[in-house]
Amino acid sequence: MRPALMLAAALALPLPAAGMEPLQGLADPDAVADLAANAAGVVTEKAKDTLLVREMLGREITGPGGETVGTLGNLVVVPGGRIAAIVVLPGSGDPLVLPYQALKLSAAASAGEAVGLSLPMDLEEARGLGPVQDLTAAVLGDGTGSSCGGCKRKQGSE
Repeated sequence: MRPALMLAAALALPLPAAGMEPLQGLADPDAVADLAANAAGVVTEKAKDTLLVREMLGREITGPGGETVGTLGNLVVVPGGRIAAIVVLPGSGDPLVLPYQALKLSAAASAGEAVGLSLPMDLEEARGLGPVQDLTAAVLGDGTGSSCGGCKRKQGSE
């Protein structure tokens, strides 16, 4: 399975296992051990296809024409472990929040090469959509990105 597919498949599953809500304040060591063994099995089986979130944050995102439209600043995770949205940091202007499903992850062409991130539309076109404006306001508050202190810009783009 390609890294993009592995990440998408893993993030689409409720945590800690399909059909279960995350266990809040898990106190049973045996349950933690079982969950760790399950996770280790999945990661070991798919080791060459795993992708860490830190490898995505700060990565350039391209638009439909292949031009760089910004970087991935952050991921918005909802209870249950599902990624609901992404924070895009354009080269200039305010951050924009888009649904995670809009982000296309493409496998690296060769070993050691980065996974590609792209969007199907221009950021200004997306910025003009009412639901995108609502999502951005819901995540970032005032729309200036001031509540996005944890957003990561690629080095040299600040």
